[in-house]
Amino acid sequence: MAGRVGWGSQPALIVVALQTDFTDPACPLGGNLDTVVASAARLIKVARCAGLPVVYTLVRYKPDLSDGGVWPLKLPAQRHLVEGSRWVELDGRLEYRQGEKIVVKRHASTFADDLTKLGIDTVVLCGCTTSGCVRASAVDSCGLGFKTLVVREAVGDRHPLVHEVGLFDLDGKYADVIDEKTAVAAMFERTRR
Repeated sequence: MAGRVGWGSQPALIVVALQTDFTDPACPLGGNLDTVVASAARLIKVARCAGLPVVYTLVRYKPDLSDGGVWPLKLPAQRHLVEGSRWVELDGRLEYRQGEKIVVKRHASTFADDLTKLGIDTVVLCGCTTSGCVRASAVDSCGLGFKTLVVREAVGDRHPLVHEVGLFDLDGKYADVIDEKTAVAAMFERTRR
């Protein structure tokens, strides 16, 4: 367990569900993820400087939830995540730039869209929640053959124990869990090539 996959030659930064419903404690789904958002924002800036693709994912449903499947039934707070709601917008602290890819997803995994079209071989994950969308995305990423990295400081969950257990399990089976400093250094290394 916990072998290392490392970096490939074509990484992309995937920002998983850092939307206001998860990053604002006023929402039933939210928590205080200020440090996670700050770390993700730093990674986004570095990825841009390194010329790496940045892809954002958002969970959003039609107002009648007809495209939600059973997930909103299992997690009734998901009903807040409908088109037009303030809860389904990217956290403004990420400073989204026009032209960066946004994937609207209706399930936990980021791989609702075919990211293989980006020509990448490495997925660097940041976002939330560690036990939910980040985990599902890492599992699918690994299963689809991407080298998968999860940046410890840039992911979070509603409870520290769940977060730490999630990171332990991800690192053992599906991804390399790395720190922000290592991720930044590896992304900057790509600018020197």
